[in-house]
Amino acid sequence: MLIDFRCHYDEFKRSYFEKQPLLLEGAFTPPSQPVRIIEDALDVVDPEETYLKVLKNAERIDQRQLIEEYVDIGIRRRRIRKEALYRCLADDASLVLNRIDLYSQAVSDICLQVSRFARAQASANAYVSFGREPATDIHWDRHDIFAVQMFGEKRWLVYEPTFELPLNSQVSAEKKAQAPQTPVLDIVLKAGDVLYLPRGWWHKVAPVDDRPTFHLAVGAHTPLLLDYLVWACGNKLPDHLAFRKSVNGIDAGDGQLEQAIAALADILANPATLQDFRRRAQSRERVNSHVALADLFLSQPAEDSRRRRVQVNSRYAFDGAGVVVNGQRHVLTTAERMAVDFIAARSAALAGEVAEAIAQQGVADADGVLAGLLRRDIISHLVDL
Repeated sequence: MLIDFRCHYDEFKRSYFEKQPLLLEGAFTPPSQPVRIIEDALDVVDPEETYLKVLKNAERIDQRQLIEEYVDIGIRRRRIRKEALYRCLADDASLVLNRIDLYSQAVSDICLQVSRFARAQASANAYVSFGREPATDIHWDRHDIFAVQMFGEKRWLVYEPTFELPLNSQVSAEKKAQAPQTPVLDIVLKAGDVLYLPRGWWHKVAPVDDRPTFHLAVGAHTPLLLDYLVWACGNKLPDHLAFRKSVNGIDAGDGQLEQAIAALADILANPATLQDFRRRAQSRERVNSHVALADLFLSQPAEDSRRRRVQVNSRYAFDGAGVVVNGQRHVLTTAERMAVDFIAARSAALAGEVAEAIAQQGVADADGVLAGLLRRDIISHLVDL
């Protein structure tokens, strides 16, 4: 499943990022059986309250009704009480799976697409309902979201922010009385639609009538200027004498505080400082990629492998020296760089198309190049939906 974001990042940053919503109608072809994503995730998720919630009218149903704890061959485990879950869903409750990208490779692939487009780390929560009651009340999110409508329909009422760009600690629950009364958007998302909302924009989401519906809320998490400042204070300021002096040694008007502030401004404005901060962010990011045992260790017909889509396991472009994947910098051969560039330019591509493209540029063993990139976990296969 590939999303067509319809614009380049530069246009997105200039016109929409942290500024206003963006509606992408028909941005992807909905999968034929999207409910399998939920079923497969429920089969493997640890059903503790961090990851699994059942909500009705914005109220959480007691987890003890839904989860059984037991000892299985000496290991304490949890399981979903299926009968209780089905009963709640039949009674208009909604199922929420937080961080479903950790349990679904298909959703992880979707998050990587959003991550590359928005140039941010991405994670996803799933919202599923089979009735007419909303899962949540009016609220804002503390990170940007891309609402990806997988099946059914959802009505979105979107309101302008009353507190712009909230931090993670600045929740909307205590400020609902300030929410505007008139929405700036009143739309129904259909399967295949995507809606971008900057953090801080109030929204209210509800099913349409009592029809089944499932959407992913893909959160885009970008480092803030505050994060940059905190990091610089801890990692750069200790090297400067002005910040190692005692506050007790400073007198009003002696100029020491002003000198320290000027030094801080110079440090923050230094491109090298910002580059160090970004390198640290790169080194901490990880991608949950699909395991490729069959392609690497079993005799697969070449045509079968060539019909599968591949993607680069990073949101960072080739920088001239290599590509950073899962915190490691990989030096690429000329042939590998050709393949990575071809895939990255298209978000994903059929392995056969990549092989043919680099073969036309003189690469002798194109399939071997792709196998080598798979083995190093630089590229991976997309899960078919």
